[in-house]
Amino acid sequence: MTKVSKKYVAALAGLLILLYHCWVPIFQFGSAAGNAERFILTTSFLGVDIFFFISAYSLATRPVELKDYPSFILNRAVRILPLFFIALLFKKFLWFIPAIMIMYLVFPLAYRACIKKPGLSFILLIAIWAGITYLVLGVIKPSKDFGIFLFRIPIIILGAYAAKIDKEGMVSNKLKFLIGIVLLILGTFALYQWGYLNRLNVPFKGTFYLVGIPSTIALVFIVTALTQNAHSTLIEMVGEMTLELYF
Repeated sequence: MTKVSKKYVAALAGLLILLYHCWVPIFQFGSAAGNAERFILTTSFLGVDIFFFISAYSLATRPVELKDYPSFILNRAVRILPLFFIALLFKKFLWFIPAIMIMYLVFPLAYRACIKKPGLSFILLIAIWAGITYLVLGVIKPSKDFGIFLFRIPIIILGAYAAKIDKEGMVSNKLKFLIGIVLLILGTFALYQWGYLNRLNVPFKGTFYLVGIPSTIALVFIVTALTQNAHSTLIEMVGEMTLELYF
């Protein structure tokens, strides 16, 4: 994923987040257009998944050295926390922003620990995530916002591994596009069945977010493959404003 294509993917994430929160349905419910519109609106939560994916991808592409870790965290905090506190003034809790800070705090250290044996580390990370998720959601039962973030952790892990695959040149853009199309078809069907008609809430409420993983990867792959040499000042500017759009 080039620096330019990353901005296009980020722009898609920001626009989907806007769509999810701000779009007012215009077609009659029950009509073909109305059903399609509501399916798109309902599943545009994928914008958050895409954002976490490319954030992890970016962090894995430019690993943070331990000596630079404090300044990195300070820079990130100055960049995003003001938006969070401004929202609090209006009695709005933007879970998205502290979740990003948690990722920034944990990711660089976890990545350094896992990079030597990525295959084994991937299995261990998923197992640890599953255990923590079961403990937190099954026993502690926190607020809904915390559960929403927990179900985004697998896509963060996958974003980091996608960066490693890209670095090693294992997948060409043409193959990415083809994989993206296949995943989009399968992912759209899964989202329609378990993320739209009947949201999957077993074993925990919010499990349907996991159903969006194939479509998230599909959209990232397709946009990346199509925008390697693209140039649009407007879209690239939108791609740099994802957090502001969410705010």
